[in-house]
Amino acid sequence: MKKRDLFSELMEALDTLEAERKGQARIKKTRIELQRLPPKVVASATRKKNQVQ
Repeated sequence: MKKRDLFSELMEALDTLEAERKGQARIKKTRIELQRLPPKVVASATRKKNQVQ
């Protein structure tokens, strides 16, 4: 598996954002709707996370 160059990927993303702000490029944007968890599930997960072993 080839190693990724994260710094160059990040710099490319920042350059693209700058171009989009100047109106020179368009970035595909997608909106998603998140579903809320019932309070009982959230409370249970929080309790488990905070338990001391």
